[in-house]
Amino acid sequence: MNRGRQREAIFTGPQDYQLLLEVLGEAAEIFHLQVAAFCLMPNHYHLIIHTPEGNVSRCMRHFNGIYTQRFTRRYKVDSQLFRGRYKAVLIDADSYLLELLRYIHRNPLLGGLGKILMRMLTAATRLIIHIMPNGAGSIRIMSC
Repeated sequence: MNRGRQREAIFTGPQDYQLLLEVLGEAAEIFHLQVAAFCLMPNHYHLIIHTPEGNVSRCMRHFNGIYTQRFTRRYKVDSQLFRGRYKAVLIDADSYLLELLRYIHRNPLLGGLGKILMRMLTAATRLIIHIMPNGAGSIRIMSC
């Protein structure tokens, strides 16, 4: 999880959400991540990832750094995007994993984005996460 500095937006439009997903896909390939779930909110994101190689710190530094570089280059700004280091929690029980999955998937509704979420569903847009046999993931946005 990471949040925009001073709770500012880290996404300004659909192209930024797509950019973050592209960077996540790149990080998944480079660091052999397995992406189990994610939630992208206007001012923060949540990820549930598995790092079989125990390289979560390097992966997240790369992920946040590359997204920040591309975002600031796109908007020609020179400032910090995130409030600081990401927050990581070890998931050591199936029950805790289920609790986090529920929280992540309900987060847009709890954050008041229910109408936007319904518009997205109405537009028949869905996200497909494809996990490669070697554990690397690629993420693609596809229309139904």
